[in-house]
Amino acid sequence: MTRRSEPHGEPAHRSPAQPLGPQIWLLWPDDAQASELQLRYQAVLDSTEQHHYGRLPRPAAQHAYLLTRVLVRTMLSHYRPLPPSAWRFQPGPQGRPEIVNPQAQGLRFNVSHTQGLLACAVADHGDIGIDVESLQRNHDILAIAQRFFSPHEYAALRDSPIAQRQETFIAYWTLKEAYLKARGLGLSGGLRQFSVVFTSEQAIRLQLTDSLHDTAERWALWRAKPDDYHRLAVCVEHTDTAAVPPRTQRVIPLVSRRDWPLVYTGAN
Repeated sequence: MTRRSEPHGEPAHRSPAQPLGPQIWLLWPDDAQASELQLRYQAVLDSTEQHHYGRLPRPAAQHAYLLTRVLVRTMLSHYRPLPPSAWRFQPGPQGRPEIVNPQAQGLRFNVSHTQGLLACAVADHGDIGIDVESLQRNHDILAIAQRFFSPHEYAALRDSPIAQRQETFIAYWTLKEAYLKARGLGLSGGLRQFSVVFTSEQAIRLQLTDSLHDTAERWALWRAKPDDYHRLAVCVEHTDTAAVPPRTQRVIPLVSRRDWPLVYTGAN
């Protein structure tokens, strides 16, 4: 397993002439608890982020926000020759943060966090969405599915063995959210307007309604188990570099990163 230390606290930069395929960086918050790291991370935030960070009422919320923003900034600096503190963002049409820096043309990112895990996904010249969920959260699974899933998905979940129902629910939820986030729609985009279908070979298909103005062939989807307590799904727009699952690394921003191979299931 390859481990890299970040020299002098700055990530290695990649020239835009050397395109990278989609990647996922995973951060376990317990890996980045040291007080000296918190000071280094705060210095990376811009003034708007600093203000938002200071207004959060609870230390846990501050820590999660700080790690999320620094994770995004350091990962983007892996793709373009800018220091983490130089990135600038503005809300997009659907409220999703968009990169302002002209050097970032074609660069897309998405971030997700849940109890005990943060994830950032980046793609060059193609949209991308990611969702991570904790298996330790308690849900009324069938009630949520009846409200938010398509009739096909709800029926498949209802008829699944009870012992597998939580895993099945999380698989549907993460894949659906990853697709909507890749589209920049969020949950308001209509979870019931499309279906995720698992074939007998464990491949994944999308069935989209006309209201989404999209084609299933445009996307590749994968799901994986980053550890025993979390599940993730990623949705990547088909490009020349999206034919294989994203490379995944476990990171401590401004400190280290190492390959974290995942066993991915399914793709369109």
